[in-house]
Order: sequence, then structure tokens, then C-alpha cells
Amino acid sequence: MQTLTDSAPLSAAVPARSPADALNQDCYCRTLDAERLRLEVDKAASSQGLMQRITQTRPHLFSSTAVFLTAAMAQQLTDAVQAIERVVALPAYGEQALARAPAIAAQQAGPRGVCMGYDFHLTAQGPRLIEINTNAGGLLLNAALLRAQVSCCEAMERVMPPQVSSTALEQAVLDMFVAEWQLQRGSGRPGLLVILDEAPAEQYLAPEFELF
Repeated sequence: MQTLTDSAPLSAAVPARSPADALNQDCYCRTLDAERLRLEVDKAASSQGLMQRITQTRPHLFSSTAVFLTAAMAQQLTDAVQAIERVVALPAYGEQALARAPAIAAQQAGPRGVCMGYDFHLTAQGPRLIEINTNAGGLLLNAALLRAQVSCCEAMERVMPPQVSSTALEQAVLDMFVAEWQLQRGSGRPGLLVILDEAPAEQYLAPEFELF
């Protein structure tokens, strides 16, 4: 263990922080434009007043601050997901998993799952996987949150990603559903998308504003 002495320079004992670490630890900027978020969430005719209901019933659903990743952290996340999916594809893993699963799980329907999600927390030792969620919710709510981000200082201006159009994001979501449809049926595309849940009232986003 290295210790500080009167002759040891501080920089020799304290590792340099990445810009992402510095922002995560020291920056208290509010990057959320609340009014823009309301406009994004309420823009469809079917979702008018949705943001007001969210504010009343889920006041902490949206964070006012952002979390920043270095390129190395992002690569760690990618590597972890790819490693998990390689293991899941192994026949031996499938045999072990199916041995503890109901019979319906053995049916190969084709789709892999549009709303498959991997949840990570950032720690001093790097990103850590906390959950694999096969039916993650809030996809379009997160898209609205992304479009409502603003830079509040010069440092934030340098790291904020460019704005993504709502059309591009929503089209990407629809394209994923079409791809899953074609994995099961081979061709064509769905005319209507319906997302079902066995116990909708127990879901955090339910029931009045469940937006996949």
C-alpha cells in the first residue's frame, strides 16, 4: 500500500480521474428540462396529461441529473452483455436452465425479446450487473427523457450527446418489433402491437401510463 509522506507529491498517490468520474462525483448540474420533458411525454393525442399524472403518482420516476460513462466503461457493458449471451446460447446452459423451468419454456418461439434489458450500477470498481430483465418497461419514457436533456455549463456542453430526433427513436423501436415478428413468422409485419402482462396492476409503471 502506498502512503503519503511529506516528500511524496500528492499526484503520485492519487490516480487521475476521468472526465466522466469527475462529472459523476463532483457535478451537481441539473440537465433535465422539465418543460421539454412534459412536451415530449404529452405530444401524442393518446398521452395528453400523462406527465401530470406521472408527477403526481411517480414524482421520482425521472432523474434531474445525468450519469456519465467513459468509452472504457461503455465497452465493459458491451463485453458483459456479449459474454452473457454467448453463455446462454450454449447447449449445456440451456439444458440446465430448462431442467428447472416449466414445459412452456422449452418451446422455441423464435423472438429474442424486444424489451430485454441489462441493468448496471456504476461503482468505484467499474460497472456491475445487478439484473437481467426480460420485460423491461419505460422504453419510450426513456426516449422522451433523452430528448429533454440540456447542457447547463461549458463542461457539460462538451460531453452532451447530440439530440436524437423523436422519429428516429420511435422508428428504431418499431423496427425491433418487426424484426422479432419476422424471426417467428418469416415475413410480413404486424399491424397492431399489444404488450400484455399477467399482473399489470403490480407493475411500477401501471396501469395508467404503461409505455413500453
